[in-house]
Amino acid sequence: MGKLSESMCGCVCEVKEDGFRDKSSIVQHLWRCSPILVPYDADSNHEPCCKLGHKAHWAVITGFLIGKDVSVSEAMPKDSKQDDIIQNLYHLAPLQFSAWKDGFLSPDDCLYVLAKQGKSEHLQAWLYDDLQDSNKQLLFVDPERTKDSDNYVIPDEGIEAVLANKVVFLSKRT
Repeated sequence: MGKLSESMCGCVCEVKEDGFRDKSSIVQHLWRCSPILVPYDADSNHEPCCKLGHKAHWAVITGFLIGKDVSVSEAMPKDSKQDDIIQNLYHLAPLQFSAWKDGFLSPDDCLYVLAKQGKSEHLQAWLYDDLQDSNKQLLFVDPERTKDSDNYVIPDEGIEAVLANKVVFLSKRT
């Protein structure tokens, strides 16, 4: 997917091994307005599931939401803006990392990623941990898909070697 993105979109791609291990790198990349491609097992509603790779698909992650279990006004960085409609929703200033450097994301926070799967018409909010669990258990190709090589690209090395625990960071070419 990285090579396809580079050739079709003219972007720079970086495959991250064990890409979900570091939440901060995921969030910082998204904070820079740069998307991430993630292989995962897709359930019938396109949300992440764990089917050992039998329902492997790709999703594009374009944003995030952080649920904080504290007084929102105390937790928010100074350069954030309160939403005009939703009282406890704050928008972080794009490309401002001062809050991040101060340890803005804590282990107690609930992190959601905003994702779009190719077959879905809707942007969805998925729990980070659910997508991480789905991504790391990509082990086997669905036997039905191996029979249909015209519609599926199946790596010779197997999907565990090529997809499991990997994400693709996309960035603008400078």
